[in-house]
Order: sequence, then C-alpha cells, then structure tokens
Amino acid sequence: MESEYIRDYTTQKILGVIRYSSNGKQTASDYVSGKVLGQYDETTNKTYEYPSMRIIANGNVLSRLICDYHNN
Repeated sequence: MESEYIRDYTTQKILGVIRYSSNGKQTASDYVSGKVLGQYDETTNKTYEYPSMRIIANGNVLSRLICDYHNN
C-alpha cells in the first residue's frame, strides 16, 4: 500500500497520511493519532467523511480534510 504524507507548508510538520489501495480507494488519517478522517472512492469520484460516510465533495479533497482537522 502506497502512502503520501501531507505537511504544513510553513513548518513542514507532518499533519496526516493518505493511503492508496489497489481497489482505487484512498483513506486519509491524522498522522499522530491515526484517526481516520475520510475516504475517496475513485470509481464514484466522491469524497466521504468518516465515520458517517456522508458525501462531502465531488472529487478528491482528502488533503483538505486533513488541513481542516488541524485548523479546528
């Protein structure tokens, strides 16, 4: 499973991780706590909030979910 680390632009501190699976789904989680924040499904082109799995956007906004989690 491939991973991408999302960093704060100014401090370069790692905020979260996006993990890519072979079935076209991507999962975003907080780096420190490991809390799952959401999931992007390539087949539907939608991003879902976790744990409710409510659609929050068309397209992939997982990095935004991570940033919003740290700014609130």
